[in-house]
Amino acid sequence: MNTAREIRNIWDEIGRMKGRTAGSLSGAVKTFLGLNDTPAAYAGEALKNVRVNAGANALEFAAGGGGYTPPWQPDAFDGTEDATRSDQFDNSAFDVAKWTKFQDTNLTWTEENTWLKIVNTGDAVAAFRGFFKLVDSGSFTITAKIGIGIDGILPSGDYVGAGLCIFEDATNNPNTCDLYVSHILAQPSGTAWYNNVQLYSDYDTFSANILSSFIYYAHPVMYQRVTWDETNLKFFLSIDGISWIHTSTYNPGFTPAEYGFVNRVKDSIVSGIFHIHWITYHNSDLGIAPCGSP
Repeated sequence: MNTAREIRNIWDEIGRMKGRTAGSLSGAVKTFLGLNDTPAAYAGEALKNVRVNAGANALEFAAGGGGYTPPWQPDAFDGTEDATRSDQFDNSAFDVAKWTKFQDTNLTWTEENTWLKIVNTGDAVAAFRGFFKLVDSGSFTITAKIGIGIDGILPSGDYVGAGLCIFEDATNNPNTCDLYVSHILAQPSGTAWYNNVQLYSDYDTFSANILSSFIYYAHPVMYQRVTWDETNLKFFLSIDGISWIHTSTYNPGFTPAEYGFVNRVKDSIVSGIFHIHWITYHNSDLGIAPCGSP
């Protein structure tokens, strides 16, 4: 046996194998796009994912599926609002000309870049006071984020409240028009907040009818909504502006003329402090659609 010759033959065979391998790899596909069952280009496909196509015979780019989803922003305006009837109260001074005052005795107000702050020093009958605008014709959705507070301890039997209001005709009959009010009420305990809908059929005599049951929420800031489908008013309530509770539905027997926000304080010792974060008006019935946008 010639060992040297055998070793040389082995090295020659290794050399031939390297040549064959190099030749086969020279034409091999080295990129994803070079495969025969993948998309032809990356252009226009930024941030998309790869998935199997509908025919289950190739791969394709597609949006979604495991990507980053930004959190929903219920306080953001998405551009679908009626700009003349909506307000973010994001200026340093409140433009009273944009709103009409309603029974504004005992009220002071300041716009503080993030909300409209209203202070009501109170009265014996807890009369509603606030601001309103004219509605547009047809159906609508009005949504607002409203908070309430107190600058002291309420005596037993007194309360403060604030919320959305639909007016029968506050422009021509501010003292006798019907009011549908969905408001948050704070009781003397200071830790209990309630919501209910009330009809006030005569402002002068303070004639009231409690329409809905009191709903208990231990939260001083709430999202409120009222919709109008040209027949009924529907009232909604939410803690986060995303998930809504339908609290009540009423046929008012009239076509609403105005909408707005009102507050009340049944006391003359402490003041009610109310923050209207924003209010939106949409010219359609949005039902329980979430506020804001992603």
